Amino acid sequence: MLGAMAVAFLVLNKLGFLVTMTLFIAIVIYGLGVRSWVTLATVPLGTGIALYMVFAVWLRVPLPKGILEFLG
Repeated sequence: MLGAMAVAFLVLNKLGFLVTMTLFIAIVIYGLGVRSWVTLATVPLGTGIALYMVFAVWLRVPLPKGILEFLG
C-alpha cells in the first residue's frame, strides 16, 4: 500500500486527481484480497467520483485535472 501511495503521489499532477485516486483505490482493494472484477470496476470509480465531488465541488479545493483537463 505504501508503494501504491508513493506512485500515486508521483503521478498525481500528470494523471489528475480523479484518475489517480481511482487507480490507487483499485490497487489497494486488489491488494487487500478483492478479486471480483465487478467490485474492482465499480467501487474505485464510485469512490474516486465521490472524493472529487467532496473536495473539488463542495469544498472548492483546486485539484489537478491531469489528462481530464479538457472536461473543464
